[in-house]
Amino acid sequence: MLNPSHAPNVDPLSSRTFAVTTFDAPQLVVLLVEDNPGDARLIRIMLAEPGYAPVRLVHVDRLAAALERVRHSDITVVLLDLGLPDSQGLETFVELRDAVPHLPIVVLSGDTDTGLALRAVREGAQDYLLKSRVDSEVLVRALRYAVEHKRINEYQRYLSETSRVLSASLDYETTVDRIVRLPVPLLAEACVLELHAENCSAPRLVVYTHEDTDETQLLEAIHALSSEDTGSGPHAGGPSALQHLGFTAHVSVPLTAHGRQLGRLWLLRAAERPGFTAEECGGLDELALRSALALDNARLHRELEIAVRLRDDVLASTSHDLRSPLSGIKMQGALLRRLLHGSQNAACTELHERVGQGLDDIDAAISSSLGILQELLDAVSLQAGRKLQLDRRRTDLTELVRRVAAEHQRRTDFHQLRIQVTEQGLVADWDAARLSRVIDNLLSNAIKYSPRQDTITLALVRETNATGDWAVLRVQDHGVGIPRGEMRQVFDRFYRGSNVPREIRGVGIGLAGVRDIVEQHGGEISVESAEGIGSTFTVHLPLQSVERDRHANPTRVGGATPTPQGLSAR
Repeated sequence: MLNPSHAPNVDPLSSRTFAVTTFDAPQLVVLLVEDNPGDARLIRIMLAEPGYAPVRLVHVDRLAAALERVRHSDITVVLLDLGLPDSQGLETFVELRDAVPHLPIVVLSGDTDTGLALRAVREGAQDYLLKSRVDSEVLVRALRYAVEHKRINEYQRYLSETSRVLSASLDYETTVDRIVRLPVPLLAEACVLELHAENCSAPRLVVYTHEDTDETQLLEAIHALSSEDTGSGPHAGGPSALQHLGFTAHVSVPLTAHGRQLGRLWLLRAAERPGFTAEECGGLDELALRSALALDNARLHRELEIAVRLRDDVLASTSHDLRSPLSGIKMQGALLRRLLHGSQNAACTELHERVGQGLDDIDAAISSSLGILQELLDAVSLQAGRKLQLDRRRTDLTELVRRVAAEHQRRTDFHQLRIQVTEQGLVADWDAARLSRVIDNLLSNAIKYSPRQDTITLALVRETNATGDWAVLRVQDHGVGIPRGEMRQVFDRFYRGSNVPREIRGVGIGLAGVRDIVEQHGGEISVESAEGIGSTFTVHLPLQSVERDRHANPTRVGGATPTPQGLSAR
């Protein structure tokens, strides 16, 4: 007879309150598999002795009969003799274990069979008893220990599987669906997940049932119980409505992660199962904690995705809005330059040259600004895990280096740029615009981080090794250098050296973008530096026309680019 009693159960360690409907503890039902009538009669007498909790004994004398009985009964634990008329030895235990892996099994052993019994324990038996030494106290304690030990092991496996399932996805709705499904039917016939809303609106209720239950009525009953717990809303109809739906026991446990209550988890059992014990409630606390952490991680991931999408939208919109006026200025500068060249005369030659030079500087500044905008968009794309869309065309790297260096030299008289080229016509299928940004960034950094007058060298050579022909560009300065302990961080996004003077401005995205562009071209970049002496950045680019996918040539997004054979990964 079910006798419900509704009472709060408080965990003093976690300060979590369980609202739980409890029932009488289940009776221990023992299946004795023993072909010796005398041994079977003696065990029945032992289990019937007064002073012990009630035990119901079911006796069979064949393994086949035991296999049939455990599949269609409420057996709690099996007491198994390994020597039966239809099965002998360890195979007896293995066959029964494989048929009902959830049931605890205690092996009965003769004095000469202890080795066999120990092997059965190693195969998963909960315990073994020597027939010659067993008494009522030992027998009852062994059976109850076996049940409890098996329950703990099964629940630990269940929690491990729960963690594995919940960690398999960071999608919020997938996590919600898995949380509400995981307890059913192992722990309950129905589960309701109550999610608290951040805007103080009504909580969201998600339900999953093993039986054919009216989900609308179930949610109404849970809403009534939840309102009763919080002291607001209607109080009528909660427990009675659950009983009307066939549920005779329920437990609710809060979902709390990082000091924040996200909701509650409700588990409901039908009349065929016993109520929730205090030990089960302790286990549900662990289930709720893992569910809450998974839910909070999924929530944070969803918020991060929204923030990233918003950032990408803002960057794309801002870049588009800035590109339009910059492109317009660039077009106007080109028009003014044509008008200026068309109206030249001897008296105004010097003025024309000065104005033309100014227009060239404006054009270079606009091109640089447009390049920075593209660099920001590339950084967003790479951070989102997308490859750059390279516009590969036949490009002469020698001419590209000369052009970018000339643009920088026009803007500075403080530094001298020296170009060393050992071979003309280093040509391959490259994205000229992005490689221009690579050279521009390296030169800009060399100039910016050389506070004294300096000669900055750009050396371009061809190198051949077992992996093929490579164009190698080295940019060398004699500036502030990089502290030895920070060499590994040089190409990290937003990194700035600790020795960089405050008046030198920057945000640290240039070298990260340089690395990404070089690697997506199938190359590599490395650096040698000493603080106070200077730095040399070396870029290797394949001269073959290479188009590598993300798996064959992973970028920094997915992993480091393989080092070409014969090159040093400095």
